[in-house]
Amino acid sequence: MTSGNAPNPAEIYDQYFGPAMFIPSSKGLLELAAPSAGQRVIDLACGSGVVTELIANAVGSDGSVVGLDFSPPMLGVAGAKQISGAPVEWIEANVAEIPFPDASFDLATCQHGVQFFPDPLACAKEVKRVLKPGGRFAFTVWANKSEHPLMEAMFESISKRLGVPIEATAKPFMFGPLADLASLLSNAGYREIQEETKSFQVTFPQSDRWAQLSVMGAAAAIPAFQDLSADDRADLIPGVASDIGDMIKDYTDGDTVVFTMTSHYAVGIA
Repeated sequence: MTSGNAPNPAEIYDQYFGPAMFIPSSKGLLELAAPSAGQRVIDLACGSGVVTELIANAVGSDGSVVGLDFSPPMLGVAGAKQISGAPVEWIEANVAEIPFPDASFDLATCQHGVQFFPDPLACAKEVKRVLKPGGRFAFTVWANKSEHPLMEAMFESISKRLGVPIEATAKPFMFGPLADLASLLSNAGYREIQEETKSFQVTFPQSDRWAQLSVMGAAAAIPAFQDLSADDRADLIPGVASDIGDMIKDYTDGDTVVFTMTSHYAVGIA
């Protein structure tokens, strides 16, 4: 779990957050996306490839998958995985400028990436451009931070210690209500839009290291962390752990931290 002498945030993100948060969240996304054998799919803001791998298995060897992300460390972790099913091409790019021709894909997915798009409407239109007529765009975002009290407390502590607004650190939980997903797709020209909300239990191992691993893993995805050195990130951990230590106990079950998370999901037809 290290790169040189310092922990690799992208590896921690994949190994700690992946099984606990992103695999459970992906179930609802794949139900709406409905990938099928032989499809060509692009997984946007693919991160460490959690959903990309599931899609590759779903579309099989007759299909093909592109995992697109702007983060080289994330793509490095994703590209090191042994993935069965469809061949996967990893692309470093921004969703605002997808480097493929019009009508290239049958399906586009995005798990918890739309929150980070600088212009979600422009990006949704760009996704529509690379979809074939009748292609589907399915995505999910976390519900508001107020529905995730432990995560909210962690980000409030980090914000205070970095001297930045909570909107900068709690970015994954700031997209908006369910209605905003449908509005985004409608305004971008999609049709037959469906949206839903699902809650599920998440279980994190190593309860005594939850604050440490969560801060380090968040550094892989949240822009407010990008200018921090490994030492700066490490310096945050004791204070954050102290700030939320009593609250973590409320969610601790033996050696695990257990709580409910909620995702909003939406899909539209190009």
